[in-house]
Amino acid sequence: MLCDFNATVGRDEKHRPTIGKYSLHEKTNNNGKRLITFAISKNLLVKSTYFEHKYTWVSPDGKILNQIDHVSVDRRRHTNIMDVTSYRGVEGDTDHQLVITKVREKLYIVNRENKGSKQMKFQVKRLNNPSIRADYQLELSNRFEILEDSSNNNDDINNEIDVSKLWKAIRETIKSTAKKLVGEKKQQKNKSWFDE
Repeated sequence: MLCDFNATVGRDEKHRPTIGKYSLHEKTNNNGKRLITFAISKNLLVKSTYFEHKYTWVSPDGKILNQIDHVSVDRRRHTNIMDVTSYRGVEGDTDHQLVITKVREKLYIVNRENKGSKQMKFQVKRLNNPSIRADYQLELSNRFEILEDSSNNNDDINNEIDVSKLWKAIRETIKSTAKKLVGEKKQQKNKSWFDE
């Protein structure tokens, strides 16, 4: 969230997890208190005072410098904000400096092949049992030998290895062996927030 809050945020020790330690001001004004209260209530951080940069507003006579424009972000996403700084010299028909935020975006790759399919989770703690672990290793070894023999026979015919098909076969072999000998985890239902 970006806004002209006209809020001076001080260096209050008790609010440091929310406001950081690089405020230009010693004391917090009323709008600053409202901003901090709002940020705490909405689980936000005031990231503009997390970085060591200076003023965002200059008085018309040029004597008073304030840091009153702020950038706040959800606490879960605050590591995506790399820097917040003011950019002086931009003509915007205002006495405020342009506040620039450098954001790191996390890109996620969606595997369309498995989209919508349920991810299997196995009871891997069962592999601590030596007999189960030995059975699993033996079964997996046998299945891989069969898989290798079948892929060698196919290679002789085609003289070409399809890596994606081979990887899919390996993955399915591991999953089916684990399902058979280790067992799947049962999904736990989320508890409701409120009781009767």
